[in-house]
Amino acid sequence: MVSIVEIMRRNYDSSLTMLEEIIEKCPNDLWIEIHGKFPFWQQLFHVIESIDYWIREDYQLIYDDTIKKSWSSSKNVTPYLDSKQLKFEEYLTKNEIFEYYYIVKNKSKEFFDSLEDSKINLAIAENNENFTYLDIISMQLRHIMYHVGHCICILRDNSDVDVEWKSHNEY
Repeated sequence: MVSIVEIMRRNYDSSLTMLEEIIEKCPNDLWIEIHGKFPFWQQLFHVIESIDYWIREDYQLIYDDTIKKSWSSSKNVTPYLDSKQLKFEEYLTKNEIFEYYYIVKNKSKEFFDSLEDSKINLAIAENNENFTYLDIISMQLRHIMYHVGHCICILRDNSDVDVEWKSHNEY
């Protein structure tokens, strides 16, 4: 019998694989263009930063501003999608996004390695007794795939690049 953790992990890993392919295949000229109100690179930064924040073991509060990020840049950029800031003097390169992505991918692996079915559905936050690791994983799957779909549409509309659907047995 396949564990719940394994089922969630393989779907999560498939989503990360699609995200990685988007980073890899995005043409350089499209990387800094604004599509869907935000620069392409920033949408990737946003989703990776979200994974970095949410995929963790230590929860006391659901939202905790003291959580340290696994990666930072000295550049004047933000992962927060704010329609008031559409242009940046600086931007993150593919190499920088990949650097952050691989850190978060490894962090995710460690997270799933430590997770067991017996604790996936237990309350983890003091301020919400219904908040579980299963909630976190499901939230991140939805968030990653929202941005994956959006970025795939941008790639299809503005280049010859396509990213194929990946499932847990297809990568």
